[in-house]
Amino acid sequence: MGCVYPSSVSTIVNQLEAKGLTWKGYMEDMGNDPSRESATCGHPVIGQPDKTQKAVKGDQYASRHDPFVYFHSIIDLPTCDAHVVNLSALAGDLQDEATTPNYVFITPNLCHDGHDGGGSGRTCVDGQPGGLISADKFLADTVPSILASPAYRHDGLLIVTFDEADSKGGDASACCRAPRGPNIGPGAMVVFDNPPPDPPDKIPDKGPGITGPAGGRVGAVLVSRFIKPGTISKAAYNHYALLRSIEDFFDLEHLGYAGQEGLKSSERTYLPGPMGKRASDVVSHSSTRVPALSRDRSKLRVWNGPGSAEHRSARASRCTASGTQASETVHQGGIFQHPAKAPQ
Repeated sequence: MGCVYPSSVSTIVNQLEAKGLTWKGYMEDMGNDPSRESATCGHPVIGQPDKTQKAVKGDQYASRHDPFVYFHSIIDLPTCDAHVVNLSALAGDLQDEATTPNYVFITPNLCHDGHDGGGSGRTCVDGQPGGLISADKFLADTVPSILASPAYRHDGLLIVTFDEADSKGGDASACCRAPRGPNIGPGAMVVFDNPPPDPPDKIPDKGPGITGPAGGRVGAVLVSRFIKPGTISKAAYNHYALLRSIEDFFDLEHLGYAGQEGLKSSERTYLPGPMGKRASDVVSHSSTRVPALSRDRSKLRVWNGPGSAEHRSARASRCTASGTQASETVHQGGIFQHPAKAPQ
């Protein structure tokens, strides 16, 4: 759904590969229904309607929540099939540090990410309650195995966050001087339906959020033995700040809007040692001593997810929010397109 960036646009996973580091995206339900999408690197045919816009029984995967399939620099490579896989592969990969990627991105299905269901008589397509109830259950089922894994216990960081606030509440606020997305031109319109009606029901694009400059205020939780328990940050972060933070974790250059001047990095805020620095907007409720983070980032593991996580960047991946803002790109009528062919 939306634009697929050309192969000249780099992403954080291209950066990781260039540095000899590993990554994987684990997508719940991807490929459960082969008539909708492949079980690996699952995405619609370019220029064709996206069959994953709505959940079906047995397959609630949504390609719009799979960041990697929006970049030709990923999907055009044969390695995409090895790197973007069904969530069921995670359990086996966690058994050994050698098989656990340096960077892990986890996307729940449309029920477990809190998108569908959520009360007032609404349930997910399979009858689960959805909303925060199903999101909490997903965390309870998934997080313990991550925290118990050898890679996490050695040098790991888990980030749990969301891509947007409750849209029914009308919160489309932004923070941190978030710029407009690079794919949003003057006079651009948003089309919601899939397939779009004839004529299409369009509204002016006020993006990067659908109805405003962003996606509203969301929260983020960071869990690591390198972070003092009870630490709270009062700083404002957005999606690009999370991308910047992850790039800092791995000593990578800042892509696109992650390089915006003055943008905060949680890596510099929370983590002690050579790369970390205590900030004035951080409050710690614990005197527990924590180990310093090694400069050898080849052993570092970062788990990013879950939540309704649409992770792109301004040129690279539009990172999931680490605090207060979620960027929502243009919904182009449920059509998976190259930017040059996107309807205006």
